[in-house]
Amino acid sequence: MVSYIRSTRTEDRTPAPGAGEQTSSHQNHPRERLARLATLHREAAETAMLANLLGRTPWIAASLTIMAVVTVLGSHPAAAPAATWLLLLAAGAVALLRAWRAGLAAPFEHKALMTFSRDLGAIVLYIGCAWGAGGFLFLAGHAGLLAILLFAAGTVTVMAVCLRVPDHAAAFGVPAILLVAAAVLAARGLPDAGVIMACGFGIALAVYGADRLSRRLRERHLSDLAWG
Repeated sequence: MVSYIRSTRTEDRTPAPGAGEQTSSHQNHPRERLARLATLHREAAETAMLANLLGRTPWIAASLTIMAVVTVLGSHPAAAPAATWLLLLAAGAVALLRAWRAGLAAPFEHKALMTFSRDLGAIVLYIGCAWGAGGFLFLAGHAGLLAILLFAAGTVTVMAVCLRVPDHAAAFGVPAILLVAAAVLAARGLPDAGVIMACGFGIALAVYGADRLSRRLRERHLSDLAWG
């Protein structure tokens, strides 16, 4: 009886034939390892991109402030509209710096950086609306077309270079371009507004095209590393 119980327990502990081999083969399958490697690479690349964006945030706020001051000094608007516009932009710059300080609490944690990215997207959307409001407040009525192009498309280009994230660049650029174009349409007519729209959205297409090309090059490089 005792020998029977011992033999039964031994059989229970004995794995089914081929079970260990199947598990090992399943865990070490080359495709699964490559998929896992690709996932880790994407997460690491996104974390690095967001960490760099966090580090550039003070420079984005500084660039915005400099462009606003240059715009006011170059266009000589009335005091009240200029002060209103600068106050709106100052609120956006302060929000950028607050988000930056909050992100510094965990500058290399993926979850914290994703929260920072969402906050930054909302902030640059507000800043884009505030920047475009300058077209209604003081610019479209008396500035030349070249100056308005620099104010709209030029600023969108600078912000896209500073942000280097297409979604965030679009969050700033779309409302800025639309509001300036609407102001130009009301003050100067459809042809000038069409020029503003064409230049602004041409820049947007260039930004998204450059981002897609960069992603393809990174994916090709990862594939070359994986397959030797």
